[in-house]
Amino acid sequence: MLDRARDRLRNVGADVPLFEAALEDLSMIEDDSFDHVFALGVFPYVPEEQEERAYHELTRVLRPGGCFVSAHENEIFDLFTMNKYTLRFYERNALPLIRQANPDFDGAAAMKRLATLMVNPDLPQNKDPKRSGRDIIFTRPENPLLYADKLARFGLESLDRLYYHYHALPPLIRNDESELIEASKRLEIKYARAWQGVFLASTFIDVARLTPG
Repeated sequence: MLDRARDRLRNVGADVPLFEAALEDLSMIEDDSFDHVFALGVFPYVPEEQEERAYHELTRVLRPGGCFVSAHENEIFDLFTMNKYTLRFYERNALPLIRQANPDFDGAAAMKRLATLMVNPDLPQNKDPKRSGRDIIFTRPENPLLYADKLARFGLESLDRLYYHYHALPPLIRNDESELIEASKRLEIKYARAWQGVFLASTFIDVARLTPG
């Protein structure tokens, strides 16, 4: 990918340095080097134990007042999918709270009962990388309602949020109906900043700035 990008840049006469590095170690880049940092679809693949260091590194190389743009999988969307990701949502977000109230709670039994409420608790089982990559490679979603608070821990102020990859109906239905796919595209254009995106869009973009000081 880097070689192809360098070729394209060379063909248009652009002199842009490209390199590969671990996100949690950008020591080859000086502090305050960039006015903009883009992490589009990057953090879903960053292991949780490396996430904090990655944010520190990205904000370190961003100038005060600079723009930080990131794209994430929308965890709340999983409540809308009515599939195995809905079960994952409850396992990640509901069971820990219940266990705080009742340490003896049988979470495994509860998950089995939840699965009985769904027609397709084991789907999707997609193996086509051109469709949903997260059915092939593990990715970690982000809760859009909590993301501004996370950014604030790193000195970032969330300014705008846009929801995209809309689903007019849950993906197990929407992805098999061309009419619904087209309707979803129109929703995305019109309602990128609407509250419905919290539930109907599988991905969101956050635009933030690094606060001075």
